[in-house]
Amino acid sequence: MSGRSTIEALERGTQRLIADNRRLRAEVERLREGRAKILADNKRLTETIEGLDNKLTVKELAAGFGRDAGVRVDKLIREVDECIKLVGG
Repeated sequence: MSGRSTIEALERGTQRLIADNRRLRAEVERLREGRAKILADNKRLTETIEGLDNKLTVKELAAGFGRDAGVRVDKLIREVDECIKLVGG
């Protein structure tokens, strides 16, 4: 291979490397933008899940208190009925 053909081959290789570099840089930028969007979506969905978990916990507690309150009221009514019986009414 002559000096001239070696230089031409090196120039072609250099141009190919420059083109590949540009293509890869564009791909990296596209992937970074996609990653940023995914991270933002993930954060939004995580916050939504946390909010729904909190609502569920509140509803479960409210349902539990409602059930317990009913049992407590029934017990108090029975106690009042027993007191009325003892008083003679």
